[in-house]
Amino acid sequence: MSAFLWGRRAVWAPSPAAAEALCRDALRRRARAAARGHWKTLEVLHETGRLWADPASPLRRKAQALMPGVTGFSPETVRRTLDILPRLFERTALRRRLREELGGEEALDEGRTLPLGAVLHVAAGNIFLGCIDSVLMSLLTHNVTILRSSSADPVFPGLFAESLRRADRDGELSSGLAIVSWDSARKDVSAVFKRRLQGVVVWGGAEAVASYREGLGPGCRLVAFGPKLSFGVISRAGLALHGPREAARRAARDIVWWDQAACASPQTLFVEDDDPEELLGALAAELARLDREVPPGRLPADAAADRAAERHRALAAELEGRGRLLAGAGWTVAWRRDGALRASPLNRYIQVSSYRGLEGLRAQVEPAAAYLQSAGLLVGPREREDYSAALAAAGASRTPELGRMLESSAGEPHDGRYPLRELTRMVAKAPGAAAGLRSLLGQAAAESPFYRRRLPRAPRGLAGVPLLDKEDLYKHSPPRSRALLTRAGDGEGRVLFASGGSTGRPKFSLYTQREFDATCAWLGRGLRRGGLEPGDVVANLFAAGSLWSSFLAVAGALGSSDVLHLPIAGTSDPSAALEAVRRFKANVIIGLPSTILELARQESARGLRVSKVFYGGEHVTAEMARAWRSALGVRLVRSAGYASVDAGLIGTQCPRCRGSVHHAAEGLQKLEIVAGELVATNLLRRLMPVIRYRTGDRGRWLGRPCPCGDPSPLFELLGRCDDRVNVGGAHLDLGDVSRAVAAVRGLSLFYQAVVDSPGGRDRLTLRVERGRGPAPAEALAERLRAALMRSAFELRDSLERGWLAPLELEVVAPGALPRQPRTGKLVRVVDRRRG
Repeated sequence: MSAFLWGRRAVWAPSPAAAEALCRDALRRRARAAARGHWKTLEVLHETGRLWADPASPLRRKAQALMPGVTGFSPETVRRTLDILPRLFERTALRRRLREELGGEEALDEGRTLPLGAVLHVAAGNIFLGCIDSVLMSLLTHNVTILRSSSADPVFPGLFAESLRRADRDGELSSGLAIVSWDSARKDVSAVFKRRLQGVVVWGGAEAVASYREGLGPGCRLVAFGPKLSFGVISRAGLALHGPREAARRAARDIVWWDQAACASPQTLFVEDDDPEELLGALAAELARLDREVPPGRLPADAAADRAAERHRALAAELEGRGRLLAGAGWTVAWRRDGALRASPLNRYIQVSSYRGLEGLRAQVEPAAAYLQSAGLLVGPREREDYSAALAAAGASRTPELGRMLESSAGEPHDGRYPLRELTRMVAKAPGAAAGLRSLLGQAAAESPFYRRRLPRAPRGLAGVPLLDKEDLYKHSPPRSRALLTRAGDGEGRVLFASGGSTGRPKFSLYTQREFDATCAWLGRGLRRGGLEPGDVVANLFAAGSLWSSFLAVAGALGSSDVLHLPIAGTSDPSAALEAVRRFKANVIIGLPSTILELARQESARGLRVSKVFYGGEHVTAEMARAWRSALGVRLVRSAGYASVDAGLIGTQCPRCRGSVHHAAEGLQKLEIVAGELVATNLLRRLMPVIRYRTGDRGRWLGRPCPCGDPSPLFELLGRCDDRVNVGGAHLDLGDVSRAVAAVRGLSLFYQAVVDSPGGRDRLTLRVERGRGPAPAEALAERLRAALMRSAFELRDSLERGWLAPLELEVVAPGALPRQPRTGKLVRVVDRRRG
């Protein structure tokens, strides 16, 4: 007997021994299938669908020629069915299916969602595309797949397997697929699969489902899709709104498609009319028209006998005044006054029943609740919600529009369940970096033009991967280029943020909305861990607008916490911001340190009491923290999270972290320290992967456990890699400057170092905003000069040797130093030697 075994055509003779051997083969292949990256699965399945898109392709022509004779469907129905295949396998649809059913397309890569293992699929004989969709779901969830094809269709599964083999150059998917067949009477063969495999998916009638439920092994999950009954509904309001001809057109479309062989095909049409004469005539006319446009398929003898018997019963009802019969060569409309839900003999035979009111309809269909599937609705706009709720309560699992009953969107439930979930199992475990890293590297190498050039085809780790710098991001991300991007954002919302910008060349970072929402969730957990408590009132003072991310990220993080969020924004007028803080009794402020310090020194801030400050975006000195405690009564000062727009959240603080010490965000980041610089790989971001990104921050591992008990490693931020300014032979550390400024009473903590080289000799000009107090600017400048000479040894030495032009000191008015317009950050260093 012809078969397809693990990527090649073969001969397979059904017997218990042959079934045992096939099961052993399947079980050996589970590890390889489970380790496959989801991006590889999507790539092969998408290419398989493309092979069926061209009507002139050899496989498509062969199927078009053979399938009418095999299935009995007309050539036109076969053609329309084959048109569905590329859409079914389209990458965007598959991604949506994974997201909707499993919560994310990377779910299987992360190790918390696992395939069942080796799964048998028992095909039904009604629609030849049904078994292919079953195989698709199994391959999509990384299961080793054995298809028992139906005796009614021994042809199409083999044609599909050939297309999969051609699209799968590496044999990754086709080596995990077997297609065999055996007679349903061979219970001894079926028993082996039920005993040895991890799952059996059965499509078919009640008898088929019952036979596979019996004798099922204790480790085998049965996923049964048994017989279903669907119906259409036309309410009085729906008929008045659309008219009889349009109502008939919609109903006839659902009746004709696949000659009612699908589970979602209507077998009864309920009409809210005791004598729907005009609708019956319009429905008969529309079915007659479609008979010519889409001819019915071949009618087997037993089906013809069933149809004839039902027509005789309908004719008898008409003669007795209880109904009406309208019929043509390939269609039948049979109306009965009694309003029952009846199973149709199919093949374009529609039972029409009257009903009175929604409660009457519900009473008519509820006795068949165990078998109900789709209820196609043509009702008034105000009725839609009530009809959907009542019929769902009666047992229907779908309430689509009439005329679209056989359409479905990727990721919606089937028979009230999510099939992909049925084919997987969930494991409760902490997120691990290793599996996510392998998947990230594989997808980036396969789908991103930028990473395809710098990563090996199947990278297993970060060793040897070049570092990613800001210039890489600038050159290869939108709007200049899409080279960094993968296909991970197909079919879902995306959000773009700007980062940098101090040089006039902002970079842009692209997230899917899901990626950004997940990042916000991580940030929310970090804030709660750091001291945010239920009932807190939080003033969000990060900068908003201008494509900036921090304000929105904090808003998203607070949305998952039991707090009151005041979305004030740091760009608001300081007096208005303080008024909101005072009016709503905010006890938490979160924002840029410079913004918070600016508010704290406002006259209207006197008497205000805020217990907690969470900061981000800039370094906080001990002097800043003292100023907040003095002016606002702050008792807790903590990092909101060490993060950047490009790398995302990198570290969080627990109550035992002090200063710039953070816990690495394990599971979200793979953090390295390379030559003293923090290098981040974001495991979450797939649309625009950030792999080995140079943060520009210096740091060190502490190499000790945290007293809080969290096993994630501790690291300490040591400042920016560019916090040392080389000027006149001196290595000026901005930390030394900060300490000198803080030591002078009457100066604020806001300063800017300007470096230029008039006449070829470097010159440093330090500009500082004054604080409170009456001291004249000249006196403050001299005190600052003395403090600098005490704290900055190399600067003093360079001045004494004459390598550096005389130091210029300027004391300016509060707020006079330029801030970045988008973020409100102070431009700390201006180096005019660079042009």
